Amino acid sequence: MSFLAGCSSWSGPLQNSASVTLSGNVKAWRVQCAGLFESSETCMTRAREICGKQPVQVVSSAQPSVVGGLREYTFQCGVPAQPQPQPPQAQPQPQPPRAEVPRQLALSGNAHFATGKADLTSDATAVLDRLVVASVGAVPVVVKIDGYTDSTGPAELNRRLSLARARSVQSWFVAHGLSAQQYEIKGFGSANPVASNATPAGRAENRRVEVSINGRN
Repeated sequence: MSFLAGCSSWSGPLQNSASVTLSGNVKAWRVQCAGLFESSETCMTRAREICGKQPVQVVSSAQPSVVGGLREYTFQCGVPAQPQPQPPQAQPQPQPPRAEVPRQLALSGNAHFATGKADLTSDATAVLDRLVVASVGAVPVVVKIDGYTDSTGPAELNRRLSLARARSVQSWFVAHGLSAQQYEIKGFGSANPVASNATPAGRAENRRVEVSINGRN
């Protein structure tokens, strides 16, 4: 606490009071009671007279010394202004997790894969291109690509061919900007047919690649 200014407003044989200005330009009063026989109640009585009906709020007090001491009170009238509590800061609301967006397609038939081939036809790339466009704005997390063949030919050859078809689709996706966090590439050969291998049309349906994209918008 520091006193910036002061002026005497009343004095007596054993008392002295003055208005003072505290740091921060806060107005206060100071009362001094001289002599060992002057009680603290005398100072408080004078303080109450100055404040009138307002309560006395003591800022500091000095006890008298043994000989010729002064009892001093610095006080304010009324209840000191309390700092206004700051409104709580609005906490940012957690964003809900973005929903996973599954997208699926199947490339099958002679228009997409010829017998014994893993190369993508123009019809196949057109279908894949539409899937990439539909995925704009999403973050691909897992892209599953499963390749299949018909039942023509040895099982091991069919397994390698189905895997090659799946990898052809993956290569096309990567080349066209579909960068997923994870690619799962598998070849199942002639397993899990979706049509009868007894007819040319059925075998064409079984020569396929199934794509599943799980991402977040």
